[in-house]
Amino acid sequence: NLSPTLRNVIKGVMIHAGHVTAQSNVGELRRKIHDISLLNPLDWFQHTIESGVLWLNTSLTYKDRESMPAHAAFWKPFIRALIA
Repeated sequence: NLSPTLRNVIKGVMIHAGHVTAQSNVGELRRKIHDISLLNPLDWFQHTIESGVLWLNTSLTYKDRESMPAHAAFWKPFIRALIA
């Protein structure tokens, strides 16, 4: 099972490519992935990584509103170096 976040990323890609709509349910999404021979989700993410996509997950460090300033301060140098 994939997390809701990963399912939403894959669904967003499929919507953008015109394969499903925002109203499509999980069953429709799975059928379409099979019909177009899309890589399975884990292989798809691995392919994007090998293609140079960097996936960042804020839930690794972000806990609540009170920790947001520390969270932002922690990531700010990294993000600046990444996009420089």
